[in-house]
Amino acid sequence: MKRNILSIILIIVAVLNVSAQNKFTTKRFQNEGKDNLYLGKEKTIIAEGDLNKDGIKDLVIAENVDGEIGERVTAYFAIYWGGDDGGYKLYKTFQLDSLARQLNVTITERGVLRMSAETTYQEVDEEGESGYYEEYTLVYMLRYQDNDFCLIGGSVNYHWERVPDLGCRCYYISYNTLTNKAIQSDFPGCDTDHPEKSTVDIKKLPLMKLTEFPIGLPIFDRFNLK
Repeated sequence: MKRNILSIILIIVAVLNVSAQNKFTTKRFQNEGKDNLYLGKEKTIIAEGDLNKDGIKDLVIAENVDGEIGERVTAYFAIYWGGDDGGYKLYKTFQLDSLARQLNVTITERGVLRMSAETTYQEVDEEGESGYYEEYTLVYMLRYQDNDFCLIGGSVNYHWERVPDLGCRCYYISYNTLTNKAIQSDFPGCDTDHPEKSTVDIKKLPLMKLTEFPIGLPIFDRFNLK
C-alpha cells in the first residue's frame, strides 16, 4: 500500500515538473502560425509582456536564427495577445527575410518589442592573412500603435577591420525616431575608451512598420547617417 502511495506521489511530482517546464506550450493557441515556429525546439525564444497595454501579458514566440555568415535566411516569429481566460489569440505571424546570424526578441517593462540581430561580412583568404571583417550589432525598438508595430528607435554598433592589422573603424549610433535625434560615438583607432560623441538630426518621416525594413541591416538611408 505504501509503495502504491509513493508511486502515485512520484507520478504527480513528475507531471507537475513537466507542466512547469511547458507552462507556455500547454496554453491554448490558435493553430495558425504555431507549426512554423518550431515550438519546443532548442532555438525557440519565448518572450512575455504587455504589448498592447490592456493589462494582460502577451506572448512572442520566435526562432533564433543562426545562419552562416553572409547567408540570407528567413526568420519566423509570431505575436499572440493574452486573454482573460489564460489562453492566447494570434495577432500575426511574421516571416522576415534576414541577413542576421542571430535574431533575438524580448519585451521591455514598458511593453516595447525589442529585436536584436548580428550581421557579419568577411572576405579573408584561407591563411587568414589578407582580407577584412565587418560586423553590425543592431537593435530595433518597436511600439504597438495603430494596429501595427512601428519602429521608435534602436542602435547600431559597427566594427570593421582590415587583415592583417591594416586598420579598423568602430562607431556606435543610438537613434530615436520620436525625437528625430541620434547620438553617434566614433572610436578613432577603435579605442573604445575615448569616444568622440556628436548629436545628429535624423529625417522626420512617418514611423516604419516592422515589415518595412530589413532585419539585420542598418537603415542609414532613411536617417541620412553615414
